[in-house]
Amino acid sequence: MTHDIKQNTPMRERIHLYYSVRNRFLFIRKHERYVSLWMVIWIVFALCLILGVIIKKKPHSAKAALLGICDGLIGRFGDHNEYFTH
Repeated sequence: MTHDIKQNTPMRERIHLYYSVRNRFLFIRKHERYVSLWMVIWIVFALCLILGVIIKKKPHSAKAALLGICDGLIGRFGDHNEYFTH
């Protein structure tokens, strides 16, 4: 079986952005005991991502990245696709 994606839908883009940002924070939290340089670097990078999507006039993507930062910093795991389906 193959899965062929012809185009990237806006909802799929937001979901991907959310999980990419959140999971990086979760990975760092899992492997670092204290707030590390990696955590600070990823916070700055994630904020730059948000700025980039705001400049591209994609406020829903900016919200997805911000949700990813918040959930990643507090350590929230699991499926949160409901953020994007309402």
